[in-house]
Amino acid sequence: MFWEAVGSTPGTVELELFDDTNLTRAHRSDQGAFPLVPFATVAERIGGTIDLLKLDCEGWEWEILEAAAVRNVRILTMEYHLAETSLTHDDVGPWLAKRAFSLLKQRRLSDFGQVLGIRCSS
Repeated sequence: MFWEAVGSTPGTVELELFDDTNLTRAHRSDQGAFPLVPFATVAERIGGTIDLLKLDCEGWEWEILEAAAVRNVRILTMEYHLAETSLTHDDVGPWLAKRAFSLLKQRRLSDFGQVLGIRCSS
């Protein structure tokens, strides 16, 4: 087990805790108590190829998916958040397509949603 947060670049994070654990957030901080490791490190630890990546990371999904190692993911399912981005629900499919995922299913809720994507064949 690794007590680490995952992002696109190394660093540290601190947790902002709330009584409702669904509201807990991680923020980059030089004084953070938890290491932040690149997604590439995670992929490398398990052999490089990821058959199914399920992301439910309360806003960190965009940073994680910016990592080059995401090209080794075959199937992606995730909850996404729009609140701290300039993206809209309509932008999600094209954003994933730029990262070589075909959007198979999308569920749109208020300022968040869920998607299922599969790696496009080259």
